[in-house]
Amino acid sequence: SEYAEGIVVYGKLDIYGDSDKDTLDISGYYGIQVMSYGLVELCSNAALELGGGIINIDGAYVGISVSEDSYSGNAFVEFGDCELTINAEDTAISIASENMASVYFDNTKLEINAGSIGIDVESKLSSIDIKGSDVKIDSYFVGILAVSMDTMLSLEIMPASVYVCDSRVEISVAYYSADEGFATIIGTLNLDPEIKIVR
Repeated sequence: SEYAEGIVVYGKLDIYGDSDKDTLDISGYYGIQVMSYGLVELCSNAALELGGGIINIDGAYVGISVSEDSYSGNAFVEFGDCELTINAEDTAISIASENMASVYFDNTKLEINAGSIGIDVESKLSSIDIKGSDVKIDSYFVGILAVSMDTMLSLEIMPASVYVCDSRVEISVAYYSADEGFATIIGTLNLDPEIKIVR
């Protein structure tokens, strides 16, 4: 049913297929949810890797959620050479960690249709890297949201084609640090309407 969790994993999930043959359809309340092992682990990581094939994810709430809730662990998401479509009523890709969270796109053909936020990365140290990719984001509120609660926030798009349309705010970056936070946008941005960056 639409209220089922979809795929739930504790720790690490890898999905790889043949880009010419394999198609994977995933649906549920969370399309894919990856979580850390919990506070009992000294250092627990939550990680998701997708590569190869055609992957379609429909989330009744969130398309992909990767979260880590211990101070020492990290949350990582890596998208490789695949065609990925995410439909979500709320957030398409949500990455959160108490320590470090990052999302990396490498030659990924990505299409996002989200009711609220397309890509949301929030942690003590946050980074989003989009390299050699074709990314199309259609979300109501924010296309890309990156938030850091410490000394590093990095948003790099180099070189890539990134289309953000129909969002009230295309890219929002925020860091909460005295003077050491930084945000960078490098490469080609194709935005409709014109880019709005909020800090």
